[in-house]
Amino acid sequence: NLLGDASLAPDTSKVTLQGEAAGTKLTGALNFQTAASPVLKGNLALNHLDVQSLLSLLLGPQQTPKRGDLWSDAKFLAGAAQLPDLALAITAEKLALSPAQTAGNASFNLDLSGDRLALSQAKMAYNGGTLGGNLTLRRAAANVSLSADAVFSGLDLSSLLLSGKADGQLSF
Repeated sequence: NLLGDASLAPDTSKVTLQGEAAGTKLTGALNFQTAASPVLKGNLALNHLDVQSLLSLLLGPQQTPKRGDLWSDAKFLAGAAQLPDLALAITAEKLALSPAQTAGNASFNLDLSGDRLALSQAKMAYNGGTLGGNLTLRRAAANVSLSADAVFSGLDLSSLLLSGKADGQLSF
């Protein structure tokens, strides 16, 4: 059940959404600008979101790794080529970082343009502390480059079989 209001104009269409789609509760306000470079802008609030679904916008569906491997050696499949550019402010009560790791109260900006996907100004509760930062993926045919910076504070290290809490920064 997804309800919404829409206003349509030659250059810009606006939609407000509220309800549930594919098992996810959401609210949002979106503007679709149909100028020379179409772009979908706005904000979405979701009760849960999986990072893998965001990465698949650029990298295509996740490839299953061989038994015992952490990463598949298969080539990346085509991403969502038919999407307009995206500029969305997203919040999620729960953000699945991996099948075993979930963050809470996440917020970030999602920008997708051509062969570039960026998650910027990310903030979330994670492992008893906070985690934030920026991540950019760029795709060139079958190759992908990644740059990221992260700031973390008060992270509980017990899930890594260590004791204590950690604060710090990481860039790559």
